[in-house]
Amino acid sequence: MKDHKMLIRVPVEWHRQVKAEAALLGMSMSKLVITAVNEYLEKVKEAKKDG
Repeated sequence: MKDHKMLIRVPVEWHRQVKAEAALLGMSMSKLVITAVNEYLEKVKEAKKDG
């Protein structure tokens, strides 16, 4: 799958929290955000299937 770059603006505090959490988990900020969005999209998909 080809990746696309996505630029988003977030509050400074979100950036700090994501950066800190990614460091604790030993992953990049991009990987953490991709993982979180994937989890969200899976939940939405399941909710639509069940609903």
